[in-house]
Amino acid sequence: MSTQPDHVPTCTGSESENDTSCAASIAAVVCQSGRVGGAYFDPEESTLYLLEDTQESSHYDLTIMFLEQTHPDLFLTSSNTDETLIRICRDFISNIGGAFQLRPHREFNAERGREALFSLDFLDHATILPASNLRAHESDITQEHLSLPAPGRQQAAIRIGNFSRPEAILCMSAISVLLDQLARDHEGGTIIQSIKTLALEKVMHINAGALSYLQVFEDENHASVHSKKTKEGLSLCGILDHTQTTLGNNLLRTWLVRPLVCISALGSRHDAVACLLRDDNSATADTIRIHLKGINHIPQTLALLKKGRARLVNWTQLVKFSYHTVMLQEALQCLSGVQDVAIIRQLLETFDASTPKEMGAAINEIIDWQESESEARLCVRQHVDVELDEWRRVYQGLDSLLSKVALKIRDEISSTIAPTINVLYIPQLGYLICVTTDDILPLQEVNGWVYQFSSEDRAYFKSSEMHDLDHHIGDLHTAIAGNEVEIAHRLQQQILGFADILMTLCESIAELDCLLSFAVASKLYGFQRPHMTDEDIINIKNGRHPLIQQCVDTFVPNDAYIARSVAITELTHSTPHAIRTSSQCGSITICTGANACGKSVYLKQIALIVYMAQVGCFVPADSATIGPVDKIFALLQTQESVSKPPSAFMSDLNQVSYILRNCTSRSLVLLDEFGKGTIPSDGAALLCGLLRYLHRHPSYPKVIATTHFHDIFQERILSPTLFNYLHLQVILPDAPGKELLPGTAVTYLYRVVPGLSVESHAAKCAVLYGLPSRIVKRAQYASALLSQQDICQILAEDTPEHEKQQLRDAEDVCRRFLAWDIRHDHAQGIMHQLNAVLGR
Repeated sequence: MSTQPDHVPTCTGSESENDTSCAASIAAVVCQSGRVGGAYFDPEESTLYLLEDTQESSHYDLTIMFLEQTHPDLFLTSSNTDETLIRICRDFISNIGGAFQLRPHREFNAERGREALFSLDFLDHATILPASNLRAHESDITQEHLSLPAPGRQQAAIRIGNFSRPEAILCMSAISVLLDQLARDHEGGTIIQSIKTLALEKVMHINAGALSYLQVFEDENHASVHSKKTKEGLSLCGILDHTQTTLGNNLLRTWLVRPLVCISALGSRHDAVACLLRDDNSATADTIRIHLKGINHIPQTLALLKKGRARLVNWTQLVKFSYHTVMLQEALQCLSGVQDVAIIRQLLETFDASTPKEMGAAINEIIDWQESESEARLCVRQHVDVELDEWRRVYQGLDSLLSKVALKIRDEISSTIAPTINVLYIPQLGYLICVTTDDILPLQEVNGWVYQFSSEDRAYFKSSEMHDLDHHIGDLHTAIAGNEVEIAHRLQQQILGFADILMTLCESIAELDCLLSFAVASKLYGFQRPHMTDEDIINIKNGRHPLIQQCVDTFVPNDAYIARSVAITELTHSTPHAIRTSSQCGSITICTGANACGKSVYLKQIALIVYMAQVGCFVPADSATIGPVDKIFALLQTQESVSKPPSAFMSDLNQVSYILRNCTSRSLVLLDEFGKGTIPSDGAALLCGLLRYLHRHPSYPKVIATTHFHDIFQERILSPTLFNYLHLQVILPDAPGKELLPGTAVTYLYRVVPGLSVESHAAKCAVLYGLPSRIVKRAQYASALLSQQDICQILAEDTPEHEKQQLRDAEDVCRRFLAWDIRHDHAQGIMHQLNAVLGR
């Protein structure tokens, strides 16, 4: 079951254990329940690349992309892997001259993979802060404390979040067998120096965290507490999913976890959606949806056919499929403007009606639907098989024949021995004489009768007449059923001969269903077609959040313009709320504003519009020009849990570290209030450092950040010319002398305008949401003193009166001393003046 060619290099004992020049590149993949995860070791970079768990298609497209991008010398997979995937991988590895191995399923252990990751040397060393960098108030931490080693496994468990998600079961399983192979090849030490996420070149990388942040999927529990079923709640998938088939629903979810980066492929999807949205195609699109609704899950039906477990309902599904497929082809041919739409032209080429017609005709010629429904089994029509028709004719007349035989037997024996006699036919037992009696001894004396069995007050016998019936007529029911099974088997083999064509048709139907679902959603919610460009730019006019606009009566649209070092001149003063930037700060945008003013919604809105455009759907905006994004990263609002070792702030740092390690110049990064999990000075410093690093990095990504650290927007910290600053407007009824009372309306305009907002209006929001006014007043008082660096007044509030008088006296002494000009006094006068200064 394994292939191990001689050319796979291995290191000898004389070579350095860190020398990777002779090492082989190794890949491991685990595919289970429609999901795939993997790992790849690159010996030239000494780097372990991780393919996190994600949904796989029925044709294993993701695994093929993984192999095409990595070209491993050695490929490892589980013995439980699907035979089709094994064949695909074996053929690919054979073509590139690599080695293919099937490993026992027990070796793919996720927990063992995590432990192996935790044991990597470079994860076990933490950077120790030198004593010279400590503040004065931290002087109790001695150099001895600094030299203490951090607990290795705990440190590794914390740092692993910088590189991957340890909860990715399939990925961790692949890591276990890959690291085990590396340990065999490199005895005495590890050669892994870094871990990175493998980003496939043909699709956007968006991990589960970002999907959750953008609310692409949202499972909603069943209303009954006794049901474990879930349904799609308020999510992007929920508003885009207008599919009519199970095939389309599955493909749509695959598209949503695997957005495209190829402009030509995206253009083809957008062309198809635009064609289906044309006014002259409206009626045809409705007809297509009707016929799509009649199509069942045919791949599942074909799988049952292969196993010989198809029931009557499955044959009915095949006939309906053949009918609706033919009707779909006719409807597609009626669409206007398909000449320039590549996807629909390909669908028309795929929809060859001859095969569905032939399949439907073959099934209808064989199956008697009325008889099958009454018998609850597959029954064959008349005139399909001559011998079967003859057996059925005899079987239908069997009752009258057996009655005549019963009368003849009753005339031959005494009525005192057997008052009632019947001749029965029981399938597989044959023909029997049935006598109603409590005493079978007299009947055994009848010449030629052989006792068979009894049931309650009846006894069953065989006689010469019964043997003649068995010989000349035979077991009719079994023969009929066996013949029908043979005919059904031949029909089954005939249908399975169309399996490849039927699967291709199913793929086309699923794709058509998804495109039509996008068209329905776009028409329903007023989405517009985006313009995809090679430029690294995001230009959105009057963009809307696709989910929030479903929950409010009026949604305020906003513009967005993000570009890498490109001056923005398109947005003129005629645009009501145009967003303008300088040529140096187009790529990084910092959004400020009051609490609950819509900053996070604005971040998600931009990301969702980009994401929807790269899925192939129209977008919630008046217009959008988008350069494909290769990765979307989002800093999640972490919730602490006793089951997770890192705190919320440490988890935030892990996420930022992961983003910095994997982002590129074509990535989009969303930073929602990074740094708020620690003291403000440290959090603000970390945010400043992160933004300046991203700004100065040669391949910095497009970044949108929100913050309430307003003190950092100074020339010496974050210059106003470095970044693009925006804020969301609010109107506060804060007239002079008028106090903002609970229940007072604070108007959120939700309008994005250029510039900074240096007020979060936290106190006013606190009053608005019901906090007692005395608490808010105290907070405002303390905030004002802290902003003026006048903390002494706060500290002096609890000082006794006599101590306050002493402080006032000391202050007077200091003021008199500072006002004294000692240069003009003689030696004798100095003492006199000093006593006056001291108040003596």
